[in-house]
Amino acid sequence: MATVAHFDALHHINASMAFVEGMRCGQGLPQSPFFAPKDESAKADERDKHLREEVDVGRPADSGQRMAAVEERAEYLTDLIQRVLAREGNDIAAQLVSVWEAFSLFCRDRLRLPPEKALLACGYPAMADLTDALKLYANLKPDPESMAEYRDAMYGFWDRRFGQTDRKD
Repeated sequence: MATVAHFDALHHINASMAFVEGMRCGQGLPQSPFFAPKDESAKADERDKHLREEVDVGRPADSGQRMAAVEERAEYLTDLIQRVLAREGNDIAAQLVSVWEAFSLFCRDRLRLPPEKALLACGYPAMADLTDALKLYANLKPDPESMAEYRDAMYGFWDRRFGQTDRKD
């Protein structure tokens, strides 16, 4: 949610700047440096530097060119947001897979139950969602270190409360 909130602000900034660009266009002013067209051969990081610099774009572009520049900037931000959110989603999915593997081991070793039965027994409300997510990320393998941390925490809580039992590692 923090990642989404960060990008929400970027969308608001982009929308506000697009409004300002429309006002500038209506007043016959040159295009804002925020939306200045980039050199097609420039790399993305050079583009960002170019957009942050104060640039004299010379003659005012026609409204179609200006709108295209606004659209290009919005597409750039949308692409950036999608890449970051996809990366965040994969990180969360990797943690889910590690937690599920640890929980599965815990359930088999300590409860002598399949993990699905343990969750159903305690009334877990989102079993279908969990199952769907695990199917969606079936190609991911649990991170051994992360899984071991979760597993050890689960075993530790159980063992302190109910006494240690033989553990299958």
